[in-house]
Amino acid sequence: MLSPTLHRLQAALISSTVAAGFVLAAVPATADDHGNPSTHSPHSDHSQDDKHDKKDRKSKQSRSDRAGSGKQSQTRSSQPITEEQVISAQQAWGEGIVAISDVHRKGGDFEGRAREHIQTLYAYDMGDVMFKPTLAAEDQFRETMEEALSYFVGTDGSEDKGFAISGWTDVRWENNGIYTDDDSAMAMGNYYFEKADGSETKVEYTFGYVRDDNGDLKINLHHSSLPFEPSPIAD
Repeated sequence: MLSPTLHRLQAALISSTVAAGFVLAAVPATADDHGNPSTHSPHSDHSQDDKHDKKDRKSKQSRSDRAGSGKQSQTRSSQPITEEQVISAQQAWGEGIVAISDVHRKGGDFEGRAREHIQTLYAYDMGDVMFKPTLAAEDQFRETMEEALSYFVGTDGSEDKGFAISGWTDVRWENNGIYTDDDSAMAMGNYYFEKADGSETKVEYTFGYVRDDNGDLKINLHHSSLPFEPSPIAD
């Protein structure tokens, strides 16, 4: 028979065990990364959630920053060619023709100046160029730089007399229209070639332009012709 003291100790032990069971039942059971049951305190769960939220926000912000940077770069690289750039390219072409004539008049290296003119303004170094000069009947289309050079400075024994060494002092442009997009442009109209005596020759043109790696416009299409003159109809 147990003494009163032992009865009291036994009752206290049973009470403590029951209370501990209630506490353990109140804590939710979860599984660790390996699928094993584990127990975490609510405070630990909130701490881990906060860390994951901050990491996710930082990752999303980083992706957003990269996307924004890419869009800015794409915007800069895809800015369309402007009419002002086309007009500037036309002026450079006209000034080049006048410069070739001037070097020729002064007895200088006009062929070298004409070669520089073609290399700088035409896209022969980028690909095909469609060039149909004004005064060309036998060799109508000049697919190479040397053929273009022959037209500008002349070649003995050919139809090329040297268009750019004809004494031009000014080139005046009248654009009928200019079309531009991201990396190409076209212009059509009349240009007028003036000589020292003030006389002008009117010529019709179509120019096509592409942008090179430096962002400069180069000619990949040049068609030029004299205005149509109808023949008189015989009675």
